[in-house]
Amino acid sequence: PELKGDGRDRIEEMESDELARYIKRLSMTQQERELFAAEPTPLEGAKRVLKHRDEEASKVVRRAALNVFIVTGISQNGSLDIITAFGMNIQMINRLVGLRHSRPSLTQLLELYVIVISSALIISITDEIFDQIDTSELLGSMAGGVAGSIAKTFLSSSVNGAMNAYLTLRIGKLTMKYLELGSKNFKQNRSKLRREARRSALKEVPAIAKSGVESISGTMKNSAKSWFGF
Repeated sequence: PELKGDGRDRIEEMESDELARYIKRLSMTQQERELFAAEPTPLEGAKRVLKHRDEEASKVVRRAALNVFIVTGISQNGSLDIITAFGMNIQMINRLVGLRHSRPSLTQLLELYVIVISSALIISITDEIFDQIDTSELLGSMAGGVAGSIAKTFLSSSVNGAMNAYLTLRIGKLTMKYLELGSKNFKQNRSKLRREARRSALKEVPAIAKSGVESISGTMKNSAKSWFGF
């Protein structure tokens, strides 16, 4: 059977008995039960829980994209980068699935991997990504303890990290939509969802790249102080 969505598209139409069954299927955590109880009606409570899960999912995606940037941005080993990024993306997808608190079958999970990752891999926008990143600002974040030539070399190698981070963002956003809509509706709207994920990921890449460079430069400065005593 195909993976079903989370049913939020019908929540407004549900009668009280159906809504009660839907709320039970949410399998809420303690924190989610508290958020639910704070709302004036069961309908508003269910909406709040779904919103909270979306917020947590977005945090998982951004954190994964940042980690991918940091790891692959300094590796400069293409084959290893591909393997590393793939593993981190699979781990991210599993965490997003876990936020549903209902585990899909192995067949459904494998289909999710294939459909989402294949949808995300259709990219040809390297130049467009880096038109949106202020490279002078990134270089500035590495100043003070890191030589300019080293910083420029590092920034050049970070192109790979930013591309991988973009792909991770896109995979994450498509996974969220897949889990929301279900397999059937996702397939029917794949082209539209692909475009939406692309636009959304492009908006977030510059911030991810800036945070990644700052994180790596801070580590490099601390290492220099440890090694050379300055």
